[in-house]
Amino acid sequence: MIFQCPFCAGDRVEVVFNKYDGYFVYCDDCQAGGPARTDKQDAIDSWNFASSATWPKRQNQAKLDMTVGQLLDAFKRRSYWKKGKG
Repeated sequence: MIFQCPFCAGDRVEVVFNKYDGYFVYCDDCQAGGPARTDKQDAIDSWNFASSATWPKRQNQAKLDMTVGQLLDAFKRRSYWKKGKG
C-alpha cells in the first residue's frame, strides 16, 4: 500500500522505475517524487515514512479549521440574537 502524497495529500501516486535512479514513488497531482531506491519496496517504505511523518500536521490543521468554523458559527448566532433582543 502506498500512502497519499506528503506534499499535496493527493491520492494519485504510483511507483515509477527509471534506469538511472531506480524505483521511486511519484505523485501525479503535484509531481513530487522520491526518494529513489534500488528496491521497489524500499522506495514505497521511504515514501510512506515521509507521508506518515506529515499526516499528524494535516490532521491537526483539519481539526483547527473545524474549530475556527464552529467559533465563527457561534459568534454569528450570538450576534443575531443580540440584534433580535436589542
